[in-house]
Amino acid sequence: MGRVKRSSPLKRSSQLRRRKPVKAVNAQRKSKREAAYRKYLGSPAWKVKRAEAMERAGHRCEYRGFSTIAWRCAETERLETHHLRYPKELGTEPITDLLVCCKAHHQAIENLKWWRRR
Repeated sequence: MGRVKRSSPLKRSSQLRRRKPVKAVNAQRKSKREAAYRKYLGSPAWKVKRAEAMERAGHRCEYRGFSTIAWRCAETERLETHHLRYPKELGTEPITDLLVCCKAHHQAIENLKWWRRR
């Protein structure tokens, strides 16, 4: 006879609670950070970094999805630059931390980032 598959035991409510409390967001500091970031995105230094990233990408979307094959998006219009990691000090990010992608794939990456934060 076949084996009966047992389901995992139910988790107690204490195991379902978060282990660490979520930090409260300081709205004033957040708005200052966002303002500084927007200002940086309009600066000549950012434009140079973005141009270097575009050159490295061959002016094409670098998005490869989650597949292991070498498929690559062919979009060459509406390109945007996405930060893979945000530096502590604006303007110090290496070119390798910038991903050139089309508008649709940039939005998909941002949505995935939002989903993971939940």
